[in-house]
Amino acid sequence: MAWAKAGTTTLTGTADIIDIDPVTDNKFITVLHHGLYSGDSNGTFNFNSDTGSNYAQRNNYAGGSEGTSVSQTKFSYDDSSTHDSIFVISYIINIAGEEKLIIADQSTVGSTGAGATPNRAEQVGKWANTSDGIDSIKHTQTSGGGDYVINSNVSVISTD
Repeated sequence: MAWAKAGTTTLTGTADIIDIDPVTDNKFITVLHHGLYSGDSNGTFNFNSDTGSNYAQRNNYAGGSEGTSVSQTKFSYDDSSTHDSIFVISYIINIAGEEKLIIADQSTVGSTGAGATPNRAEQVGKWANTSDGIDSIKHTQTSGGGDYVINSNVSVISTD
């Protein structure tokens, strides 16, 4: 089982979207997302431009109580703190004919400096599409008034 780069995008300017298209359609996908924000922002992603109500997730932010969201139009990062940077690793099982399962672990800067701890969130989710494999991933900044700025990056590695 050899892992290989399946796609990458690094922004050269300000944008609301970081798109990886195409993504190599393999069974196991790991997404590395480093979002740099111009202001408070909340990130989401969807697969294959699917904005139907086909996503569900369970999340925990900073060790607090769990939350759930069902019949959503996207997978949302649970990054409700004010911050200027997020780093997320998402693990995805991508088998056509089955729902796609997602595990996402993330950290955000919170306040800068060594005297402040980073924030964390853990999430699981699924894309309830049983017809298609994942061939594109679109990360979108959706709220808070900020944008992704230069050097924000999404990289994808995958394997069968």
